[in-house]
Amino acid sequence: MSPALISIGRHNTDCVVGMHQHREHELIVVVRGACRIALAGEDHLLGPGQGLLIPAAAAHDQRDQCHCDSYYLKFTGQPDGLAVTARALNHDDDLVPRWCADLERLQEQGDKGCGNALFIAIADRLHRQEQARRSNETLPAPLRLALDHIEAHYHEPIGSAEIAVGAGISASYCTLLFRRHCQRSPGGQLLAVRMRHARRLLADDYRSVAEVAGLVGLPDSNHFARRFRAEHGCPPRVWRSRRSV
Repeated sequence: MSPALISIGRHNTDCVVGMHQHREHELIVVVRGACRIALAGEDHLLGPGQGLLIPAAAAHDQRDQCHCDSYYLKFTGQPDGLAVTARALNHDDDLVPRWCADLERLQEQGDKGCGNALFIAIADRLHRQEQARRSNETLPAPLRLALDHIEAHYHEPIGSAEIAVGAGISASYCTLLFRRHCQRSPGGQLLAVRMRHARRLLADDYRSVAEVAGLVGLPDSNHFARRFRAEHGCPPRVWRSRRSV
């Protein structure tokens, strides 16, 4: 059965929703805040960048841990690749929340065709990111440690030497592993992670570029702007203004 979006809604409050179920499948995407959801015998704690796939007729609740801003998408059918089983999902960038906001506007405009196409794109992106995470599980253990160290410390003044120490290996072996499996140096991977988080933070118009620079481990805002421009073809302020158009 082809996937079909039934509706999208937004939960933007601080409350407790008791046990309930839906006739359709449901995808929850958390944008801000945090909540707990009991589903299939597990208690899932969800925060920004996380979501939950809930099969039809599966009983679940929602207990906001603070003010929680999330989207809930109800759908039928089976998106390609994204098996509808009860489990947590991660979205690694700001595209999925942005597409959810666009999907909400399309629903308001009554454009079901474009809305369904965008929902399929959301499901496909989540599936691809889930596949990428599974492929990382096959990487050598020291490389996984190095990648985890980057994700945990990208906002700090670290470099290739600290990444190697965090993985418990020599700098030369660390570089070899990154070149062999990631096709980039440890420093290149660190920069890619910093830029990913920079894009996410720049989506918040209340943060200055200088603040974003510091939050991603590049406190010199001029240096940050040069690196950002080299990666994206435009300065951070221009990238932000284009995004808001």
